[in-house]
Amino acid sequence: MSVISDLLAGKTTLAELRGYKAQALDALCHDALALYENGRSDEAMVMLRGLRALNPSHPVVLRLLGLMLTEQGAHQEALSNLTDALRARPSDARLRVARAQLRLQLGDGQGAGSDLRIACDQAAGAGGQHAALFLKKILAEAAT
Repeated sequence: MSVISDLLAGKTTLAELRGYKAQALDALCHDALALYENGRSDEAMVMLRGLRALNPSHPVVLRLLGLMLTEQGAHQEALSNLTDALRARPSDARLRVARAQLRLQLGDGQGAGSDLRIACDQAAGAGGQHAALFLKKILAEAAT
């Protein structure tokens, strides 16, 4: 009975109980992405939703779900997944940029700008540079 209560309380995940390592989940995410890129989006989504059930806070699963759902037009569910991914990896500038793009599509310019400023501050690498360019584009479009 304690296993069920630990699951319900979020103290453990099905992945941990079954002995799945993070690398195995990452590999399965790669497989789901390959399915998606080969036009098998339904299978990819089933796979990712199953992986999320195994580990509800796995950042790669959440990011892929967010990006794929965005492409499919399920914006609120996508936003929820990207937000959960950011809870798991708050310093991931690429996630912040992805969420900013989605927020912009949803008309939340203030939230998008906030995400982009944080991403610019967090990353000196490609994610931060992409965020800075995207922020400049938004500001230029707003000025015209």
